[in-house]
Amino acid sequence: MLNGRLTKCLATAALLATSGAANAACYDARQQLPAQAVGGFLGNPGQLLTQHPDGGAQLISQVRDLVASDPAALSPVMTLLGSANGNQQSAIGSGLGQAYRICLRPDQAFATQIQLAVAGSNSTPAKDAYAMINPDTAIGAAGGTGGGSGIGGATGGGSGSTVIGSAGQPLASNATSNPASNLLTGMTLNGAGGLSQSTTTVSGQ
Repeated sequence: MLNGRLTKCLATAALLATSGAANAACYDARQQLPAQAVGGFLGNPGQLLTQHPDGGAQLISQVRDLVASDPAALSPVMTLLGSANGNQQSAIGSGLGQAYRICLRPDQAFATQIQLAVAGSNSTPAKDAYAMINPDTAIGAAGGTGGGSGIGGATGGGSGSTVIGSAGQPLASNATSNPASNLLTGMTLNGAGGLSQSTTTVSGQ
């Protein structure tokens, strides 16, 4: 219980830091969404759920590209989890998982903020989807029993449980020189656009 509260407090602090700090975009200028597209989302975040009522690959790519284009998008994306259906929550979790991998090399501090934000949410579908993208970076217990929890906890535990490890560190050796082409669970990035279905893998070594 205490560890859960600590995780939520850290997640809240991470979101506040995101909204108050001038983080640089994880995407480079060629990959970033147009400022008009980002501004449109920030002005009306709920439109994202209206446009993608069933979640899916397009919502995944939109969440990924928004957060990787402008760190200010993280907070409203997290807020959407409160009104999203299960499929939409899963898509948001996947998009945030992809954004985490993209941001890890250019801005590890922001990648950690993404990790903490998902860990502090109440959305099991989002946490599970995030964990599918980042199996080597644990992300808060999503049901089940056993295992530790909280920042710095050991990876592993009982069935259905995961924990936050040393934030950002487990993936440091897995990041590629081009963050925008990391493994996204069988999908590859097409710049700041959508996803292709070509299968790519990231070495766990």
